[in-house]
Amino acid sequence: MWWAVIFLLLIALLLFMFITPIVVELNSETGRCQLQMTGIGRVNLILDESFTLNVQLFFFNFTIHMLPIARVREIQEEKISERKVRKSHFRLKKIISVMKSFQVQQFYLDLDTGNFVLNSWLFPVAQFFDPTHHRVTLNFIGRNECVITLKNNLLRIVRALLS
Repeated sequence: MWWAVIFLLLIALLLFMFITPIVVELNSETGRCQLQMTGIGRVNLILDESFTLNVQLFFFNFTIHMLPIARVREIQEEKISERKVRKSHFRLKKIISVMKSFQVQQFYLDLDTGNFVLNSWLFPVAQFFDPTHHRVTLNFIGRNECVITLKNNLLRIVRALLS
C-alpha cells in the first residue's frame, strides 16, 4: 500500500515539474542572468570579476565559483576546435523548434551605436518595429540596455523535441 502512495507522489512531482513555468531573465543594466523554476529553485549567474553561480534549490543555497571551470573549458574548447566537428541538420531543426516554444514576456532595448549617422538611419527602423517607443528606443547619449524575460515549461520543450 505504501508503495502506491510513493508512486503517486512521484507521479504528482513529475506532473508539477512539467507544468511549472520556467522563467529566464536577462538584464544588461544590472548584469542579472537568472533561470527560475517556480517552487523548485533558481540559478543566478553573477557577471563581475568573480564570475559566480548562485544556486537555490528548494531550501538549499550554495555558490559555485566558475572562474577555474571557465579556464578548464577554454582548454577543452581548444581541443574540440582541432577536431573536425560534424554538424547535423536534424539537430538544428530541434534547436529551432525548442527556441520557438519560448514565449517572450518582456523585451526592452535601448541602443546607442556610437555613430550619429547610423543611429539616425536606425531610428525609422525602430519606429517601424515599435511605434509606441515602449520596447525599442534609440538614444544619442551612449546608454545601452537590454532586458529580456522568456517563459516556457518542460511540457512545451518535450513537445518541441518530439515533433
